[in-house]
Amino acid sequence: MRFITYVVLLKKVLLLSTFFIGAWVNAIASVDSACIKPDRGRESVQVKWVYDGDTVKLTDQRKLRIIGIDAPETAHQRQKAEPYAGQATEALRELLLRDEYRLFIQPGRQPKDKYGRLLAHAFTPQGVNVSQWLLQQGLATSLVIPPNTDYVDCYRQAEQQAQARQLKLWRLKPYQLQNTANLDRKFTGYVRLRGTVKRVRRRKNRISITLDHHVYITIKRPDLKLFHNLDSEHLKGRAIQVTGILYRHGKKAYIRVRHPVYLEIIE
Repeated sequence: MRFITYVVLLKKVLLLSTFFIGAWVNAIASVDSACIKPDRGRESVQVKWVYDGDTVKLTDQRKLRIIGIDAPETAHQRQKAEPYAGQATEALRELLLRDEYRLFIQPGRQPKDKYGRLLAHAFTPQGVNVSQWLLQQGLATSLVIPPNTDYVDCYRQAEQQAQARQLKLWRLKPYQLQNTANLDRKFTGYVRLRGTVKRVRRRKNRISITLDHHVYITIKRPDLKLFHNLDSEHLKGRAIQVTGILYRHGKKAYIRVRHPVYLEIIE
C-alpha cells in the first residue's frame, strides 16, 4: 500500500512540475514575441564573461553593451555597487546559461559607442529579448539613445509593467515619481520628476524648458527631429513628467531628454 501511495504522489508531483514548467515557457514565449522582429542582420555570438546586467565580453574579445537598458552598476575602483547590481548580473548569467552562453545580436544603427563597445540588441536562441526580460523583472531601466531606437515601445511597456508591480528597483525611493518641490537639493542621478513649466525657449539648436524649483530640461539639436509633435508654444503652465539623469551646476538641476518617451504632458 505504501509503495502504491508513493507512486501516486510521484505522478502528481511530475504532473505539477510539467504544468509549471510549461506555463513558464509559454509565458516567456508570449512575452518575447512582442519584442522580436525578423532581421537577417543578426549575428550568432558566444559570451565569455558577464560584467553586469547590460555589458558582456564575447569570446572574440569584443565588448558588447546591450541596447535598450541601463542596469545597476557593479562595484569598481572606488565606486560601490548600486542596489540590485548583483541580482541583475546573476539574472543575466542564469539566462545565458540556459543556452550555453550563446546569443544572437542585432547591431544598432550606431554600432559602437564612444568607448568602442559594440552596441546591439540581444536575443537568446529561444527567442528571449534580453533587454525586455531584465526590464520586466525590475532589474534595469529603459535607456533610449538615438539613433538606436528600435523596440523602444516594447522596452517602455516592459518597464511600465515592472513599475506597476513595484518590482526590485521600483521599490527604491530614488525610482519613485516625485515633485520638483520635494527634490533634494544635492541629489544627482536617475530621477522621475513631475513639475510645472514656467518657461520655454526654442532655438535652432535646442529647446530649453524651465520647471519650477530651478529644474531645467534640455532637448539638443541631434534629437530635435524626434520631438516634432511637441507643442512647445503651449507648454507654459502645464504639468509634465520627465525621466532621465539629473546633474547639477551650482543651484540649478539639469536633465537632457533624448527621446519623447521620457517627456509626458500630464495636464
